[in-house]
Amino acid sequence: MILYSDKGKEVYDDNINSAPKYWHIIVFAILMVLFAGIGIYFIMKFRSYDNITGYVLTTEYVSSYCRKTACVQQGMFSCVASLMMFFTIASEFSKRSRARRAGGKALAIYVAGTILICLILTGYPAIKTYKVMTNEPEISTAQITDMYERRGRSTSYYFKFSDGSNLSVSYNEYSNANCGDTYYIAYFGGKAVKCFNPYTYSLPE
Repeated sequence: MILYSDKGKEVYDDNINSAPKYWHIIVFAILMVLFAGIGIYFIMKFRSYDNITGYVLTTEYVSSYCRKTACVQQGMFSCVASLMMFFTIASEFSKRSRARRAGGKALAIYVAGTILICLILTGYPAIKTYKVMTNEPEISTAQITDMYERRGRSTSYYFKFSDGSNLSVSYNEYSNANCGDTYYIAYFGGKAVKCFNPYTYSLPE
C-alpha cells in the first residue's frame, strides 16, 4: 500500500491494515478463565457430598446421587468449554490465522458464534443442574413405552416413559430392559432427572 510519494520516492507500509486486533483474544481469555472457574467449582462441590451407598431410594440417597452426577457433568462441560477457548486463543496466535484473520463485522460474528457454542455446551446441562441443586427429589413409577437410540460420534440410549419423560441410560441398562418394564423416576422441581431399575433399587418401607 502506498502511503505517500516524496520527490518520486514511493513509501510503502504493508502493515497498516494487517495489525492484529486483540480485543477478541481478551474476550476469549476472560471466558476461558470463567469456564475453568465454574468447572473447578463443581468438581470441588462434587467432593463435598457424602458418599452415600445402598439400594434404598431415600431422599438423602437420591439427592446425593443426582447432585454428584450433576456436578460431574456440569464441571466436565465447563472444562471442555474452557479448553475450547484455550485452543481458539492458541490458533489465533498462529501465523496462518494472523494472515487470514477477518476484521470488522466478520470478526464480531466469529466471536459471537464461538461464544454461543460454549454457552449452549454449558447452558443445556445447567438447566438440570439448577433443578437438582435447588429442589428435593420426588420419586414416582412409570412404564417404558419406547426404547430408542441416537447416533452421532457415539451412540446414546434413551427410554421414553408413560409419564412423558425421556431419559438417557447406559448401554447395559438399555440392553437389559424391555418395553413395559416399570422404573422409579426421580423428579427435581418437576423435571425427570434419573430412572432407577426396580430389580436393583427399592423404595423405603
